[in-house]
Amino acid sequence: MSQSVKIQIKRVFKGENLNYNLGIIEGLNLYVMEVTDTTGFIMGIPGETSKEKPATAVFGITKEEFDLKDSDVSKLDDLAFELMHKIPQDRIIAENNLRKDGREETIDNGKYASEKVADLEEQKKKIMGESAERAKKLIGEMFKNEEAWYIYTKGAGNMLPTIDNSGAAQIFTKEEYANAVVEKAPEVPLAVGKLDKKHLGAFFSNLFRYGILRLKVDMLQPGGGEAARDDVANMGQLKEYMLTNSRCYSLMIRYLQAKQLLDKTNANLSSATLWSAFCKEFPKSLFFVPMCFEGEEGNVKDDYNIYFTEATVTKMRDEKPPVIGLEKYKPANGDGRRLKFITLKNSAAGDDKTFFPVFTDIGELKAVFGDKARICVITYNDLREKYVNCFAVVVNPASLNLIITDKGMENIEQEKEGPVKVYRLDPNAKKNESEE
Repeated sequence: MSQSVKIQIKRVFKGENLNYNLGIIEGLNLYVMEVTDTTGFIMGIPGETSKEKPATAVFGITKEEFDLKDSDVSKLDDLAFELMHKIPQDRIIAENNLRKDGREETIDNGKYASEKVADLEEQKKKIMGESAERAKKLIGEMFKNEEAWYIYTKGAGNMLPTIDNSGAAQIFTKEEYANAVVEKAPEVPLAVGKLDKKHLGAFFSNLFRYGILRLKVDMLQPGGGEAARDDVANMGQLKEYMLTNSRCYSLMIRYLQAKQLLDKTNANLSSATLWSAFCKEFPKSLFFVPMCFEGEEGNVKDDYNIYFTEATVTKMRDEKPPVIGLEKYKPANGDGRRLKFITLKNSAAGDDKTFFPVFTDIGELKAVFGDKARICVITYNDLREKYVNCFAVVVNPASLNLIITDKGMENIEQEKEGPVKVYRLDPNAKKNESEE
């Protein structure tokens, strides 16, 4: 049995050819029986089963069956014999060298499966609740000590925490805890960043902006925990950011991080999958862009109004995306004046390429323009219409700096419908496998 199983009883019956172990999977309180057949005539494969290569199966059992070890071992023998002959599918946890024929769905009309599912769900809730409480306590220590550490991916923005496949980021009470996690993942160019008193609160506010769903605290440590974002961060702090695109932001972060994987094959496949997901999300998003009206010189001071294109007003009315703190939408017609969008140039590159900047929230826009630009909210279709005279679109240039060229925009247009394409390493799997 696995090392996580605590053996309670070992028993040989029907001669040395048949035996079983009784145990508990620790942490889950899951009762199991591992039965072994070396004959090849009961549950093994004739001609292949032997003492050197026995047929084994780990079955789930009920607590009442488990307690037979203290009251009637002969009934345990009968249960083991019945499990070996019927091999009920709803009880198999692990198997090796079993025959494929003669299996049954159940030996008790599904009673075990229904009870065990409910029991495991209850245990899972309990374990998650205890983990969340530990996480919240550790986060309280971070704020008390006014310091914490987090993990980011080199080359993908040192202020952006690494987000894993479950949508979780990691934070630590001690620097050595963070370093231990980095050392465990040599295939990813991870680094450790420190949060002082000034930046600690911003980190938790940004969980919403970045689309981070969970927070893992002091991972790999005995007292570590994990909590849902909504249990440890206050969305009320975010009104200035006017959130609309947290899932899109999360996918962009993960895409840029995947491109940094040291195994280039894995990097290409992972980033291709995330780009495919991004292609579905980007056209659904709303974007904040700097604007002025014709006749105004360059960037102008924010007049504390947020303007909306006609398409955006329709989208707000029909889809009600999560824009915080707005009750009415001022149309971007400028009282008849022509609307002008502000573009950027990369002066360091020494060329005349212009970029159409779009921002996923107001915080990102103000990181570039401060309070020196009026703000307009546009849709994906507005963007496709307005960026055409620019070299490329640049998303969140102060943080992500994700550049989307004409080719990229064409690809988004082609891929925006249908399921996400998942690219896998398994050479026997299909190259492009669809996932709803």
